[in-house]
Amino acid sequence: MVKTNEKLQEHPDHLVMVKTNKKLQENSDAPSNSPLPLIKISRVLKGIPQSPHYFQLRNYSELAREKLIAAWDQAFEDTAEKVHDLMAKDFWINARKLWKTMEDLQGMGYNVIPIRRRLVEKTEVMILFKNSKLEILELKNKAENHRLERSRLESIVMSFQMRAEREGMNMVRLLGEVDQKEKTLPNYDILMESLAIKQFDV
Repeated sequence: MVKTNEKLQEHPDHLVMVKTNKKLQENSDAPSNSPLPLIKISRVLKGIPQSPHYFQLRNYSELAREKLIAAWDQAFEDTAEKVHDLMAKDFWINARKLWKTMEDLQGMGYNVIPIRRRLVEKTEVMILFKNSKLEILELKNKAENHRLERSRLESIVMSFQMRAEREGMNMVRLLGEVDQKEKTLPNYDILMESLAIKQFDV
């Protein structure tokens, strides 16, 4: 409540209100804005020693902080399990999510180095796997190119073979005609001899 003693003075045109005394009553029930003290809680989660600071939770009530700390601990354990169980299927999508979660956990003071190291190891394996798949794909593409070139050359060879067969058939046909011609040829020696003894026509 605010108590105010006011003195009214007359003025030719209007009344002027002059505040002569003003006293503010302090509200003793108002909450303090000072942050609650931070207490590092050392413990072991998933075999990893932890001493998070929870700096971001300093302005929360003790009960709220207890609930939030329990949730963050659970998030750490879930993240460690997911990194441990991470497989090749959907690896890159899940790995990106886990990296972001570990950044948040580290911001709370959690020791994420061991699980981050494991994720790095798995990432290196996946990079090797990805590179191997790319090499295999490249080799398959090269093999396919050679197959296409072989098919093209075989088609050309077949075309030449068919052409060679046609030329061979034409050759045989013409040689047959030659043979027939040779068989029907007259004896030119006899003709020449007969012409040699024949008198000239006058």
